[in-house]
Amino acid sequence: MMAFQELFKGHWEAGSRWLQFAALHFDVSVLEQYWSWSVGITVVSAPRELILDDLAGAINELGITHIDLTPSLARLTHPDDVPSLCRGVFITGGEQLQQEILDNWGPMAVIYNAYGPTEATIGVTMYQRVPVNGRPSNIGRQFPNVGSYVFHPMTEIPVLRGGVGELCVSGKLVGKGYLNRPELTEDRFPTLAGFGERVYRTGDLVRILHDGCFEFLGRADDQVKLRGQRLEIGEINHAIRAGAPDIHDVATTLVRRETAGKDVLVSFLVTKQPPDVPQDLSVLPDVDGAGARARAACLERLPAYMVPTYFLRLPRIPLSPNNKVEAKELKALFAGLSHEELMKLAAATPSAHGSRLDKDAFEKVVRTVSEFCNVSGDKITQSTKPKGSGQPRPLCY
Repeated sequence: MMAFQELFKGHWEAGSRWLQFAALHFDVSVLEQYWSWSVGITVVSAPRELILDDLAGAINELGITHIDLTPSLARLTHPDDVPSLCRGVFITGGEQLQQEILDNWGPMAVIYNAYGPTEATIGVTMYQRVPVNGRPSNIGRQFPNVGSYVFHPMTEIPVLRGGVGELCVSGKLVGKGYLNRPELTEDRFPTLAGFGERVYRTGDLVRILHDGCFEFLGRADDQVKLRGQRLEIGEINHAIRAGAPDIHDVATTLVRRETAGKDVLVSFLVTKQPPDVPQDLSVLPDVDGAGARARAACLERLPAYMVPTYFLRLPRIPLSPNNKVEAKELKALFAGLSHEELMKLAAATPSAHGSRLDKDAFEKVVRTVSEFCNVSGDKITQSTKPKGSGQPRPLCY
């Protein structure tokens, strides 16, 4: 609590109002309620559905000056629409800060980029008043009551200063473990033999910058492998947002296609829609060519192996109770699509230049490519299967 008082010093007053928005089982709710009360800030609340229905309108109606949102929600706001937030504190956390949020809010100097897993309540680091030219990956310095180590993943070997490693944190804020999960608790909350200190292994990759701040480089499990190539999911989302600014939201995930027996990258896109579009989570026809624009953005900015196979348009990106992207729902939605449905959705997509391809010809091309992928596979897969043998042969480099 004392760390927050120092970080926010001079940025609250008698008329400040903090929106209590986080679910009560989420540790951020402790900050929203008890720290606010401790310094005399008014805590304001409203039904969650009403807030999400019109986030900017709710902020204005309630006169909110202080707020904590995940980047998935923060990107729906703009200083021109919610001027009251320009007088206070705007915390983003739970996901990596996005450049477009900094582009909009950086000149206001109210963004506080927070980092802290639930297992280390309430937080671990914070980059205060992020400038417009600040790095979205900079999560600031650790709090005074936090101990930190940067190890080579799954070891107790420290990396050199500036090297990339797994962040492990210690201190009174570290939880006791997971309820009725003794094996997982032992794995994630070990006592370091060489240091004699109990830590929480975050699973997050960081490096220490020259000024003592931490640079967040993503989760170790977000750096997935696709056909032998390691890639970062966040880079794909950033490329789409940068190259297709009319796409309001995007989430990319690695999905297993059981029928083909292989993993594919799928990007889910949200564009501006008429108010009468149903908000039920379902794939919409890509009538405005958002998929083609997203693909073109990826082809321009990313290597070929990082370009998603499918771009599907949704009315919204599903969020968890903690306001983070719910990847499980996205994977389940894709898994429920048949091969024919995927071809139909692809055939309905206009080209990046706005012209409509001949539907029969397009379906024929998609079918041919799809059949090739199912039968032949990619180069890496095929290179492990010599002719006349059912057993894979190791690749030599």
